[in-house]
Amino acid sequence: PAIREALNVGINRQKLVDGSLNGFGNVSYNGVASQLPWAFESTFKDGNVDEAKTILANAGWNDTNGDGIVDKNGTPASFSIYYNSKASERQAIAVAVAEQAKEIGIDIKPVGGSWDDMDPIKFQEGIVWGFGSADPYEIEHQYDSRVAGQGYDNPEILNDSAVDSSIDSAMSQDLNSSYATWSQAAQQANSNYPFLWIGTMDYTYFVNDNR
Repeated sequence: PAIREALNVGINRQKLVDGSLNGFGNVSYNGVASQLPWAFESTFKDGNVDEAKTILANAGWNDTNGDGIVDKNGTPASFSIYYNSKASERQAIAVAVAEQAKEIGIDIKPVGGSWDDMDPIKFQEGIVWGFGSADPYEIEHQYDSRVAGQGYDNPEILNDSAVDSSIDSAMSQDLNSSYATWSQAAQQANSNYPFLWIGTMDYTYFVNDNR
């Protein structure tokens, strides 16, 4: 939990959007685009390396051997993050996150591969995911414990009964009346720092004015 929180607090999302996405996007702290009616403000600011280090230290993660990577009970804070090697923007995000994470004391190893390569380990390793929907039911797919690990639903295997309860409440309401409840579900889920949300992407379209 401390590693997830430290990454969320310490990573500078604007630098990732500017560099990895060439500025064609907006930062996101919680996976809900600001234009959507169930959007909400983040409870934290990012890019704070010192705070991230403090979070790790308070949870017992310290650099005991001076190699720049924190460890706890002999286990270094080190893991792999996989990305689809055909998606250059996902590779750029993985590499840039790994570079920033080293400043915090976390060692992330970017690994490229196909979706077939990632499918067997998608619930054990970090993966550069992409989600997107202008439908609040996406929140159920992202956070509901009752669909955790089914297909690509709830890949972080979040298990929070308060989230499930809010989802049930939202599902029982009229869609237009349910937005506040969906927002409540997403806020509760994000209090667990289940994902390291990076940002939303802008897509460029070419239009033929002669047609």
